[in-house]
Amino acid sequence: MGRITMPAGVSVSLLLAIGMLVVVLCSLVYLGWLMLGKLGRQLQVANVSLLQSEIKEATYRHRINEATEKCRALQAQLDATLFELRQARKEL
Repeated sequence: MGRITMPAGVSVSLLLAIGMLVVVLCSLVYLGWLMLGKLGRQLQVANVSLLQSEIKEATYRHRINEATEKCRALQAQLDATLFELRQARKEL
């Protein structure tokens, strides 16, 4: 009753080879799963870094725009002052 009967034409070495193949394939799937997990974590870190860089870029662009607007306002004020100075010189 405890004896295992094998189908005709199937040898022990073939069953061992199939068993080893299954173990190797399972190991490869497991290692692939681990690698995907590691790559996923690396992608998350890279994504956070990219988002931080984009936030810095947006901040710098905003500062540049503010400085440009201030420069334009100062240039307009300078132009107005120079115009008034020329007008005053003409009147003298």
